[in-house]
Amino acid sequence: MAYFLGRDVNVFITTETGVINKAIGTSGSTSVAPVIKLDNPTALTNMFADDMNAGVAISSNYTPYADITGVEVALGTMDEDTSYIGQIQPGKVEIKKEYTVSLTRKKNNNLWDVIFNGDGTNNARFGMGNGNSGLGTGLENPKSIVDGGVTTASCYGYRVSLQFKTGTAGNTDNEEVMCIKNCCITGYTTTLNADGIQEETLEFSSYQPAVYGLSGDEINVTLTPTAGF
Repeated sequence: MAYFLGRDVNVFITTETGVINKAIGTSGSTSVAPVIKLDNPTALTNMFADDMNAGVAISSNYTPYADITGVEVALGTMDEDTSYIGQIQPGKVEIKKEYTVSLTRKKNNNLWDVIFNGDGTNNARFGMGNGNSGLGTGLENPKSIVDGGVTTASCYGYRVSLQFKTGTAGNTDNEEVMCIKNCCITGYTTTLNADGIQEETLEFSSYQPAVYGLSGDEINVTLTPTAGF
C-alpha cells in the first residue's frame, strides 16, 4: 500500500474509450435535480470522467482533479490454497492481481455522491455500456462491453491515471504516470467535521494490470483487448 498527498500527484479520471464526446458527468442546477449523462463534456454541468480522444499528452489535453487531498494505492493478489496430504503448509496458486485506488478530496459539490449512489434512475459505477451506448449496469460480462471505436477492445469501467511529481521545476517536474484501467467504483464515504473541512473518498478497483505512460506528461490510452478479460 502506498499513500500520496494530493500535492504530490495529479489525478485524471477518464472513460475507457477514445471515441469523441463520451464523457460521463452530471447536469442540473440548484433548482434542477442532477442527472447522470454520457455526453459531450460541454453539455455537462460537472464532468466526472473525460474520454481519451485527445490523445496521450496530459498538460495540453486533460485537466487534473482539483482539491485532491490524498491518494492511496493498494496492490493485492488473489490466491487459491492447495493442500497436500501430510503437509501443514498449503501451496499458494496466484489467480489474479487486484488494484485498489482511493481518492480523497475536499467536498465542493455532489458529483461523486451522485455518480456512486445514482440519480434515482441510473448510476455510473461501471462506466459505459456495450458500444459506448449509455451507462453500464454491471449486469453484463465485462468482456462483452465492447468499445465502439476499437471493436476488439473493452470500454468497461474507468481509467484512473496518477501523475507523480518530482518537485523539480521545468520539463522534469513530472516523473511518471501510472494508469489503473477498467476500474469500477466500489466504495464511497463522506467525512463530516463540525469545525473543519468536509471530505469525501471514492474507491476504484480493478483486476487488470497497471500500465504506464511513455513519459511523465503522457497517459497510456491503449484499450484492454477483450481477450484480456
